Amino acid sequence: MVSNPILEISGTVYDENGIEAVRLKMGDQPFEEISREAEFRKVLGLTKGSNIVDIEAEDEAGNIAFKQVVYTYTPKVPEEDLEPPTIVITSPLPNSTLEAGRHAIEGWAMDDTELTSVQVRVDGGQWLEVTGLSTWYVEVDLDFGKIYLIEARATDSSGNEKIYRVWTTVVIPSETNGGDKGSSGTVIMVVIGFLVIVVAGVFGYLLLGRNRNLSQQLELVRERNRVKEQMRSTGGRRRVRSARTERPPGDQRSDGSDEWK
Repeated sequence: MVSNPILEISGTVYDENGIEAVRLKMGDQPFEEISREAEFRKVLGLTKGSNIVDIEAEDEAGNIAFKQVVYTYTPKVPEEDLEPPTIVITSPLPNSTLEAGRHAIEGWAMDDTELTSVQVRVDGGQWLEVTGLSTWYVEVDLDFGKIYLIEARATDSSGNEKIYRVWTTVVIPSETNGGDKGSSGTVIMVVIGFLVIVVAGVFGYLLLGRNRNLSQQLELVRERNRVKEQMRSTGGRRRVRSARTERPPGDQRSDGSDEWK
């Protein structure tokens, strides 16, 4: 019993008078000469079940020897394929940023048995057939200002599938979108101008506060110098009279009071 449908048979014949021919036939087919030498070799294609092979050898005297062999071919039952293919998107990369326009989605795929198809879709749309199989690509149009989910699906001969996903953001307009590009440039200039105004205001506020503190300190120094100058002009100290003074005998205030303060 054999499990391969392709079978190579070989053998050797001998006769003292020499070999005239070696012939072979399968089933009801006629004999076919396969050699005129002592050694022979033949590749056969088997069908499922029993395969009857007849071989005859004839010497130069016309004597014939005959041999029959039966080969039973039983196809090998393949093991159940439960392993899905492997697939990867190589461009664009995950979480990448692209310009708006037409882009090639590229990648590779492989399977341990047989890879049958690779498809790509964008944002849950229709599956697109790619060019290639183990290495593949397909071109798609991507609009400005959107975040896209790109999926690639590989399928093998057993129906196993594998899906690979990447997210990509299209935030930079292409050069053909002049209006959008100009609008974006205007917005950026406005934001920069606003930031310049804010920074200048904060700097001015801090500088003004610092100048105010310096002015107060200068005024305090001037006041201290003024006081010191007055003290020098009065001999270095101040005299304060707060004692009571008695009136001279016989003296009286005009209001009739007898006290002097």
